[in-house]
Amino acid sequence: MTNFDPKANLAVAWTPGMRHPSIKHIYAAAVESSWYPDPGYAWVDSKANLDVVWTSGMRHPTNKHIVAADTEGSWNADPGYNWLHPTDNTNLDVVWAPGMRHPQFPHVLAHKDEGQWIPEPGFQFINPKADLGTVASPAKTP
Repeated sequence: MTNFDPKANLAVAWTPGMRHPSIKHIYAAAVESSWYPDPGYAWVDSKANLDVVWTSGMRHPTNKHIVAADTEGSWNADPGYNWLHPTDNTNLDVVWAPGMRHPQFPHVLAHKDEGQWIPEPGFQFINPKADLGTVASPAKTP
């Protein structure tokens, strides 16, 4: 048994960035007694408790072009981007990939200029100011 010294200094210090001792996926903010959810997590009810939930579709706060996947703890690169280190699940760096097909718009390819899209040969944009929808280009007559 340990003897307790009532004169001992039992003060504790708030440490920003420190993980919560019992609640997963939150860490200490700079303001004492405030907490932040980990990337990909959102408060269930920030006024009621410290519970968080994985939120598919949430943007990563520090890594550009990264969004929370459906599977908890997993991330997806935005359309047109490839993982720079595909075998390293801890590295979220991505690079623009010219020629990559857009996953939601058939016949649309990533342009050489980052963030730009072009229709594949034989197609044209229906309304380029509105979205990336395409139609077959009219056949050229000789």
